[in-house]
Amino acid sequence: MAMNTRISPKSLRLAVSVVAGALALLILLFVLINLGKILTIKSYARRAVEPQRGQSEVVRFLSDGRLLVGDLLIPEADPHGYVVFAHGSRPAGRDHLLPRQLVPLLSRNYVVLAFDFRGYGESEGLGPYERGMTLDFSPDITAAVEYLSARFGTPEDEVVLIGHSFGSLSVLLASRELATGRVVAIGAGDPERLFDSRESANHEMNKLSKLGLEVPVEEVKALYRPLFADNLLARCFPGRTTLISGEFESGLSTLSSYVEGLNDRCGSEIEVVIVPSVGHMIWTEQRGDWKFRFLSIFVDEDEWIRALAGVILENLEH
Repeated sequence: MAMNTRISPKSLRLAVSVVAGALALLILLFVLINLGKILTIKSYARRAVEPQRGQSEVVRFLSDGRLLVGDLLIPEADPHGYVVFAHGSRPAGRDHLLPRQLVPLLSRNYVVLAFDFRGYGESEGLGPYERGMTLDFSPDITAAVEYLSARFGTPEDEVVLIGHSFGSLSVLLASRELATGRVVAIGAGDPERLFDSRESANHEMNKLSKLGLEVPVEEVKALYRPLFADNLLARCFPGRTTLISGEFESGLSTLSSYVEGLNDRCGSEIEVVIVPSVGHMIWTEQRGDWKFRFLSIFVDEDEWIRALAGVILENLEH
């Protein structure tokens, strides 16, 4: 005799209620676990205020004979200081999403020059790859600082250097020559270890090809030799240095032993600030992660970038 397997409407409603209740409980639990992170991000974001209508112009200057292009943003009120912003290793340069949204938030209180490194964005190209070439672009940062100093009469060592990713390592390197008093490095990591894997080296090789540099994959790592941690963090910095990292940032762990060593020798010269629940590109590289998507219900896209700006601005004002 056939068995009757039909589910009654009452049983179905009960099952749906149980599943819905369990799901609601999981959501509540996730929110409670991450409440501190959500509130921290919102607190950081409140520190960044929309920029007033100031002056913006495209400027051009030379570095080792190459023409560099940048955006100069001047606040409406008297500036608190002067900043050079160095972008990461994305071919778009200063037009990449992060600098494009972050720099205007910094320009409410600071004169900011965000420029394209040679070979990136609108700046003059790098030329063909030659063995022995390195990506030491610190002369480009020096040229940007000299431009600000000449135009506004500010001492070169008082210009704040801020960089992201590749730019963060570049400003750390340039700060030594310039004896810079203030450096903020966002998303720094040790290229000597980051490019150990074939996958990472291939990824970087593909990016470099967009700049006109056809580099054999086995030679990619050597391009970054001046930016290796054992070179950058071998001795004390001339001024105050802040490393800002996302919670899911992998690069900071490659620097931890060097940072600890510097702090032991130099008297806590390097400060580390962690921004919760974000990765290397602050928010964009976390979009595929379900946790990020869920947190985005409570933290909108604008707040992620404003949180980073808030961390930087608070750091510069103290």
